[in-house]
Amino acid sequence: MIQRSSRHTIPAILLVLLVCMILIPCVSADAPTPTATVPPLLLACSHASQPQASFTCNFPGDPSAKIPDGPPYPVNCFDNSSSAPGQPIDSWSWEFGDGGTSTMQNPEHTYSGAGQYDIRLTVTTECGSKYSNTTVNSMSIYCSLPEPAFTTNVTEGSAPLAVQVTDGSQNTPENITTWTYWLDSTPFSNDRNPVFFFSTPGNYTISQTVWKDCIQTGSYSYPRAIYAIKVNPPGYLSSDGKGTSTILTLPTTTAVTGVPGNGTLSVITDPAGARIFLDNVLRGTSPATVPDLPAGSHTLLLEKEGYHNMTIPVLINAGKVTGFSTTLTPVSGDSQILPVIALAVIIFGVAGALIYLYRKWKKE
Repeated sequence: MIQRSSRHTIPAILLVLLVCMILIPCVSADAPTPTATVPPLLLACSHASQPQASFTCNFPGDPSAKIPDGPPYPVNCFDNSSSAPGQPIDSWSWEFGDGGTSTMQNPEHTYSGAGQYDIRLTVTTECGSKYSNTTVNSMSIYCSLPEPAFTTNVTEGSAPLAVQVTDGSQNTPENITTWTYWLDSTPFSNDRNPVFFFSTPGNYTISQTVWKDCIQTGSYSYPRAIYAIKVNPPGYLSSDGKGTSTILTLPTTTAVTGVPGNGTLSVITDPAGARIFLDNVLRGTSPATVPDLPAGSHTLLLEKEGYHNMTIPVLINAGKVTGFSTTLTPVSGDSQILPVIALAVIIFGVAGALIYLYRKWKKE
């Protein structure tokens, strides 16, 4: 009886131990209790919001920036957008209103023409494409204001008198600037460096205005640049030595004989020796008289080394002498300094030689 009881007790004990292992887990008192960790971005994006899009561009918004004289027109844009904590902006989309785009945060863009443009910025956070925002700013792009200025080779002389104008205006690129020269109150020429020809004595005014289509509407404009011109009667030499210094020997309307329908041109320059081209054909050096010219309009070109070339339209009258005199404008003052320097070198050389001979004589 005792042996039978022992055989049934051992399986019962094993069964009880197995149930205890299932129902009561064996956990070490020193082991940490595991917890679930949520990424900060997911935690922030669980209550995501839209960002605030904002930007500025430094031209023309920044008064300290130098305004370009003309195209191209560079613009620097800066993102000032903001978003909720933990929801950073990760993409930028710019549209500059002229077809140009960029995905940089702080882009640079260049406009080819002046005008008003709508610049659009769209920003998106890392929480997804539906958390984005767009802002649009209208911006005017324009160029610097042109400043009139010019000089003339003479301000007084005897009729007939040619006055060469040399433009000195500022902020005036040739491809976008319009020059207007006025004789008194009448528009005379849109050439940049025209020649005024005066055949009648009197007091005249030459003035210049400059215009660029890219300047800002309503902006301040500079006043005209003005020169007063005095034209004396033929054969008159001004007391101050200005103007033409050579007296015309032939009146402007002297009748001459020659080929019927042709006229004559008399050219005098100060200084003399200018090469005379008429309709691109060399006809001698000044002073000179060019006979048998077909009546009508011709182009006179004067060339002399060290002086600016002068191109003048002349009208030849049939059976008449057209007289022309002018003062040439030096290219620079350098050529006038060279003879002085050469003279100084000669003087110092002679002085040095005399000192050497004097010292040698004293020793002897």
